[in-house]
Amino acid sequence: MKNIIKHINNLMFKFLFPFSAFLLIVYIIILLIYEPIYKERFMNENINFMHNVESDISNWLLYFNSKIEVIKSYNTAPISKEDMLIAFGEIIKRSGNGGFIFCQ
Repeated sequence: MKNIIKHINNLMFKFLFPFSAFLLIVYIIILLIYEPIYKERFMNENINFMHNVESDISNWLLYFNSKIEVIKSYNTAPISKEDMLIAFGEIIKRSGNGGFIFCQ
């Protein structure tokens, strides 16, 4: 009985050692071929993504800056209440109690 078990174990090891060596060699070959390709592709995708994010942020900042410039251009000089009354004197008249009413 022990002889049969030794024979079966011996046959298993005779099959497993070459098979595991073959799998290890295939793994190393695939790793050596695929790893540089993967690293290059990964880096290129990250660089492209960073450029896209950079352009999106710069476009948003330019848009935001143009909005600020438009808002800032409306307030170039301080405007008083009397200046507004003079400018819109024909549209707005003062009522007796100091409020404003629109003339039609």
